[in-house]
Amino acid sequence: MSRSGDMGRGMGSRMWLLCLLLSMDGILVQSSKIPSFALFIPPDMYHGLNNLFCMHSSPDLQGFTKMTVDLKTSSGSETLYTVQPDSPTWHCTSFQPPEPSGSTEKVTIAVHGHRSDGEKVELSSKELTARKKKIATLIQTDKAMYKPGQKVNIRMVTLDQDMEVQKKTYQLVELQDPQKNRLAQWKNVSDDSGITDISYQLSPDAALGKYTVKADDEQMVFSVDKYVLPKFGTHIDCPSSLSIMDEKVPMSVSGLYTYGERVPGNATIKITQKKRPRWRYWWRSEEKEDGKKGDLSYTHTAKIDSSGKLQLVVELSHFDLRSSDYVRELQVEASVEEEGTEIKFSAPKKTIQIQSQLTKLSFKDCKKYYQPGALYSCKLVLESYDGKRLSGKKVHLSIPKKEGTGKETYITDSAGEVSFQLPTSEWNKAHISLRATTDEVDEPYNSNKVPVRYGSASLYLQELHMTTKSSLSIRSIDSSAITFGPTTVSLDFIIRTDEPRDLEVHFLVRRADTIE
Repeated sequence: MSRSGDMGRGMGSRMWLLCLLLSMDGILVQSSKIPSFALFIPPDMYHGLNNLFCMHSSPDLQGFTKMTVDLKTSSGSETLYTVQPDSPTWHCTSFQPPEPSGSTEKVTIAVHGHRSDGEKVELSSKELTARKKKIATLIQTDKAMYKPGQKVNIRMVTLDQDMEVQKKTYQLVELQDPQKNRLAQWKNVSDDSGITDISYQLSPDAALGKYTVKADDEQMVFSVDKYVLPKFGTHIDCPSSLSIMDEKVPMSVSGLYTYGERVPGNATIKITQKKRPRWRYWWRSEEKEDGKKGDLSYTHTAKIDSSGKLQLVVELSHFDLRSSDYVRELQVEASVEEEGTEIKFSAPKKTIQIQSQLTKLSFKDCKKYYQPGALYSCKLVLESYDGKRLSGKKVHLSIPKKEGTGKETYITDSAGEVSFQLPTSEWNKAHISLRATTDEVDEPYNSNKVPVRYGSASLYLQELHMTTKSSLSIRSIDSSAITFGPTTVSLDFIIRTDEPRDLEVHFLVRRADTIE
């Protein structure tokens, strides 16, 4: 039988599911000599913090009187948890590792079986990293640049790895000028809130250049300069990419005063596609062949309209998008000249990428393994070169069969996605691959002409060996749907009717580097 289920759990936006275990009586037996168990622990543990690990074990200890989870460090070994025959099958324990000998230290976590005669057998072990608690100090000023005579406001805060404010006393805070001369210093600075504010008044004749604020071992830099705000700003609006099959591209140039009004006058826009350097011989520089063009460019000047913009649609026939002699990008420059004053300001340059791959196909929410006999669920996403989802398009999926390869065809939905479930009964290999394509076929290679490409994707899966044919999986959750309130987690499970039916479900939640 197969079903889907929901579990409610309050999760912060930085939390995500680490793993989920399904246990049925009589199923988790790995061998006749070694008890079944699974240990879940993060690869990094931090001194000074409570670190959590969880263990799932079978009631049958296979002849051992007990099992222990032991942590071995340079300072010795300690037992973190002991499993007795009557212990719960699922248990989580918090612990604090000893302080590492340096900033980090390699430690070993091991599971041992203990016999009645005192023999101790190592059943499994794993090397982990013990780290000191991460703490960092941030120094900020209220502006990145000041004029001479202005007041500099400085704020300092110390955070740990969980972004929690730490109360700290800064032994020495100093301000240095561009020549590294000490202008001011503050000793034993602190605040009960953990956020410390200080300030410094620059003199009217303060030296221009880079100033440095130092607090213990941290520092930041700000500038002092006699700057003048521009009278107006100029902006280019154009797409970030286009395809080699496009014929036109829209763009505009606008000018606005600092108080928001449009700038009357003329705007000039220049678009350039640069020639690609060609190297025929190692002793020759760029080719100079008669009849060959240099950079391709187009310039247009016109009066700004009533909306404050110069709007135009540029014919791409001015350029050679498919020639391998030219770089696959257009550089866009623009300026606005104010009417009556001839004051001119240029806009920051922009670049339009020329894409030869018209579509992109990718696998989404797919596991990297499959369980023989259980359905394999996955998604495909079809996008255009600029990231727009493509709906109503055919996607073909090549699937391994017992005899050769089969093919399934799907149609993308309104979100440009295809969801599919595949039977795995004929996947009897340790490694199998899925390949997805579209109807379109790539153009053949041409050294002088950039070929058009279309989306394709491959996914390689590894067989997950399990003694049960039942299965359990977690549905992915859109990160935008996760809130600080209750969040629904959906499970898909298949329980074989010919296997024991007693069911336990255990789940872990991980935040950053810790298990919740």
